[in-house]
Formats: sequence, C-alpha cells, structure tokens
Amino acid sequence: GTGNVSLHGVTVHALSIESNSAASVLTLNGNITVQSIDLSNVTGTLKVGGTSSLNVTGNGNLNLSQLAGGIQGTSAGVGSLHIDIGTGVFTLNGAKVGTQTALKSFGVTASRINLGGTVTTTGSQSYSGIFTLSNNATFNSDGGGISFANSIDGAHALTVNAGSGNVTMGGNIGSGTTLTSVAITGGTLSLNNVT
Repeated sequence: GTGNVSLHGVTVHALSIESNSAASVLTLNGNITVQSIDLSNVTGTLKVGGTSSLNVTGNGNLNLSQLAGGIQGTSAGVGSLHIDIGTGVFTLNGAKVGTQTALKSFGVTASRINLGGTVTTTGSQSYSGIFTLSNNATFNSDGGGISFANSIDGAHALTVNAGSGNVTMGGNIGSGTTLTSVAITGGTLSLNNVT
C-alpha cells in the first residue's frame, strides 16, 4: 500500500511491511524484536521517535537503501536508533540518516556493514562490524563520540566530524581496499593503521 505505518514496542517471529510510496512514513517507537524482517518494499522515510531499537534475532540481512527519505528523527535530536542484526549484513547505500531531522544517536551491529552517504546525530554513533564504504561517507555529530569497532575499507572518501566528541577506530583503515581520502575531526582521536 501507500499509507503510513507506526510500530510501538513489538516482538514477533516475522515482520514484513509494504508501503511502496516515496511519500510514506514508517515510524519506530520503542524496541522492535523479530526473528526475520522484510522492509524491502518500504520506500519512503523511516522515522524514529524516542529511544528505539531494531533487533533481528535470526541473523538475516537488512538492506535499507531503498528509503527515498532516509532515516530521520520525529523531531530534532530526539530519536535514538540501534540496529542489531547479529551475524547478518547491513546495507545502506546513499544513506540519508538525520539529514533532514537529526537523530540523537545511531548505531549498527552486524557482521558486515555496507554504507555510503551521510549520517548526522546530535549525540553518539557506533558501528560494530567489518565496514565497507559503498560510496563517499560523512559522519557528523554535535559533540557525541563516533566509534568504528572494526576495519574500514572501500575506494571512497571517509569524513568524520565529531566536534568535541571522541573518535575511535578499532580496526585498520584501508588495509584491504585503499580509501581515496580520510578526514577526521574530533576531541580525542584513537586510530590504528590508515592507508
């Protein structure tokens, strides 16, 4: 369909949502726990209200690249979202996270994370998983820390702007595929090898 959908604290075995209009909105509030999820037909905007999480216990892959409006807060600096898909692969090409309405915080836990685009938060960001830049990527926070637990590769540009927040790179940068450029601004920088 083309309407809007709101989810408020849901625990189910499988979840499939179809809202195939670029103007449609899927709103998350609270903790969503599913064994499997299919959001491939959600093509509008994912909005986050309050502190929310999306936990996929079946370790399946999750691709949110089709979101025309990206992932936005319901109001500036309010929504916090952590996505945990275990051993699955998380993909968000052409990311527009918080670009219209900044999230408070954003995090992803997965075996692999494929991401390119822009992520903007007022607070912290965290990424746990082998990270591949699928396009040029910019990560902005208004003083919140930004951390990458594992290696980062991809023949694209990486920009991290944490303001006064700390930036932590837990793995090598560009050791598998050399990045085209790296620019990092933050309070305290913790880096491994950069190529």
